[in-house]
Amino acid sequence: MDTIYEFGWSSYWEEAFAPLREKGLTPGRVTAVYRDRCTLVTPLGPLWGSPSGTLRRELSGAPPAVGDMTALTIPRETGDAVIEELLPRRTAVCRQSVHNVHERQAMAANVDLVAIATSMNRDFNPARLERYMTVAWNSGARPAVVLTKADLCDEPAACLAALEEAATMVPTVTVCAPTGQGLDALRALWDPGETAVVLGSSGVGKSTLLNALMGETVMDTREIREDDGRGRHTTTHRQIFRLPDGRLLIDTPGMREIAFDEEGGAQTFADIEELAASCRFSDCRHQSEPGCAVRDAINEGALTPDRLERYNKFRREERHELAKTDKKARAERRQQDRAFGRMVRSMKTR
Repeated sequence: MDTIYEFGWSSYWEEAFAPLREKGLTPGRVTAVYRDRCTLVTPLGPLWGSPSGTLRRELSGAPPAVGDMTALTIPRETGDAVIEELLPRRTAVCRQSVHNVHERQAMAANVDLVAIATSMNRDFNPARLERYMTVAWNSGARPAVVLTKADLCDEPAACLAALEEAATMVPTVTVCAPTGQGLDALRALWDPGETAVVLGSSGVGKSTLLNALMGETVMDTREIREDDGRGRHTTTHRQIFRLPDGRLLIDTPGMREIAFDEEGGAQTFADIEELAASCRFSDCRHQSEPGCAVRDAINEGALTPDRLERYNKFRREERHELAKTDKKARAERRQQDRAFGRMVRSMKTR
């Protein structure tokens, strides 16, 4: 039977949990999320669990994330364990909430490695890769890129050149799961006992990769479409798998949309940010201004115009999100001012 120690529990978490143990709570780690219910690994074995009403409100109705370390109340009779608290997350892979543009929703927690899977066939997309890089950089975990379907790539040199520009200073592994190519190099990216999460669009081969690392079929896969070379969506939930060598891997569904985040975007485009710092003018738009280090890099072939355009798009999205945040803050201040005015008027009439 799997134990909580086989799923990442350690002396670090034991120390963090000590005050909760004194309250009579039981530790558990979320191993899979199915809408509003979770599976957990605990000292008592695997259990189903659901968040308490208080925790659900704290999470704005979202479920705990796969990988969360939790404090549980175990029912005496048959029924779900109650997730009372989440231990502070060491890292968190987040996306913008679908319910509130000003909130972020955790997809995976307490991971050590964020592996971004992208296929080398016709579905290779540097712009999409850059957006996944913002998520990885923001998580607090180590980022890496896994190039899948190497056997289906007609122009590997061009693909690798685009990758080098989109994912600077990030370890990259090329994998062909059916043949086993690159699997040892992939395993070397994280140690036994550590947790990795694989992110990527639907159909890039995440489940095929998981099956290859597990040495057996634990996730269904489907053949790629002939018309556009894209794979088919198979994974429908997030789940931790314990590999035979003791490493932990979280499989995730593909994300349809990924919003840029300011901090993660700055790291994703660190090369352009560094060049921009050398421009003659601090407000340089990198168009026709004299002394533009970014344009000089393009003229010298060190930077492609396409990457600059993607960087400019990121900055436009960043300004748009900032404007929305400022608008919300102004509305909240007006609401507070009106409430204060009503309170003052009511006191005057007493």
